[in-house]
Amino acid sequence: MSLAAGRLRPIAAALSTAEVVTAAASAGAAVPPVRRVVACGRGRDICAPPIRDAIVALAQQAAGAAGRDATAPPSLLYLGTPDFESPDGLELQTRGFADVGCSVAHLELTHAIPPADEISAAIGRADIIAVSGGNTLFAVARWRRLGVDKLLTAAWERGAVMIGGSAGAICWFDGGHSDSLSPASVLKPKPDMTDEETKTWNYVRVAGLGLVPALCCPHHDTTQSNGIARATDFDRMMLENPAEVGVCIDNNCAFIYESQDGGEANWRAVSSGNWEHGDSGGLSKKVYENGAVVETKLECDGELQPASELLMLPDFTHLP
Repeated sequence: MSLAAGRLRPIAAALSTAEVVTAAASAGAAVPPVRRVVACGRGRDICAPPIRDAIVALAQQAAGAAGRDATAPPSLLYLGTPDFESPDGLELQTRGFADVGCSVAHLELTHAIPPADEISAAIGRADIIAVSGGNTLFAVARWRRLGVDKLLTAAWERGAVMIGGSAGAICWFDGGHSDSLSPASVLKPKPDMTDEETKTWNYVRVAGLGLVPALCCPHHDTTQSNGIARATDFDRMMLENPAEVGVCIDNNCAFIYESQDGGEANWRAVSSGNWEHGDSGGLSKKVYENGAVVETKLECDGELQPASELLMLPDFTHLP
């Protein structure tokens, strides 16, 4: 037995949901695929061992439900569109999966465009689809121009696990709190920018692919180059978009969302604990209520919870 296989088998064996779905499939029941999104605060968080192992387990669970080998290492397709195919981003956000035996492929869509059938085949055979951090506005516009948005939605519908952090988290939601207007984050930044120029920009709401019906704020616990805290500015965005639920993801945290046709959607959160610098990221919900933004801290204990309460808006019968 290879080291990778030895590390992967216990992950799949520990999933009670996988056992239920696999048993139903074995009995010949028509079980709709479980659709999964794993959204992290930052791109590299997908490789934090607790989060990576949860992702691999979900992909193995999907394989078992489809009648395939639930102990085999999953295949991962990496889309580096938001960070313009940065080699450093590719290494940082996939090496943890390669370490546990996953095959990793990179589909480049920024500088060169493969034939349509190659794009479709690459997305169609992936067990896990990972999207880099970077410029969400560029990535989603690029995908829509190429028709990749529809292929990604189809992959999610068949049971592929859709993952990523930062831009790679926002893209799966209805929309998100983005730094895409930062002049340093564009494909061709202006040369010799002054410090003032690099700091003069505003966060913006960017539309995503709509797989998770909420508004995402990654890096919720950080302040970026414009000197404005994400959490503070996201409150402003929530006041401007009161009919949305905000899902706020700190660095070192993963929000896992599962839905299924005919069934209730569920969520859970996994923190990477003491990974890297000892930080343990958190998760919270924000909504507009009575003229203010109300924040509710959520548990990151890995326990599955119904999404109906999480995504419920306040009663707007009596507006101020």
